[in-house]
Amino acid sequence: MWQGSAGTEHHQHDRRKNTRFTFTQEVLCKIVSGHEICLTGVGKTANLSSGGVCFTTQDILPVGVSVELAISWPVLLNGSCRMRVIIYGHVIRSDKGTAAVAIHRHEFRTQGSGSR
Repeated sequence: MWQGSAGTEHHQHDRRKNTRFTFTQEVLCKIVSGHEICLTGVGKTANLSSGGVCFTTQDILPVGVSVELAISWPVLLNGSCRMRVIIYGHVIRSDKGTAAVAIHRHEFRTQGSGSR
């Protein structure tokens, strides 16, 4: 269901308004309640758009919960500094092995050599 891209036959039936890009990077998912982190997990992104991200999960995530995703960014800043994008959003779909998150906001951060 999450496969497909702009310009394919399947795209004309796709209700999503933003173009999705296949994007496989490590993701750290934190379920957030208020200022408290309730659960963390790791996975891999499947695809990404300006409106949402789909990724693999170890557990089924509750629909509607707020999450913070930290995703390794594949491009180095100034050719030498590792980056990650932090995405804040909520789970819109989840089943065994995958989840989809609607993006509320995002920010890029530098990433030290040993950090996630």
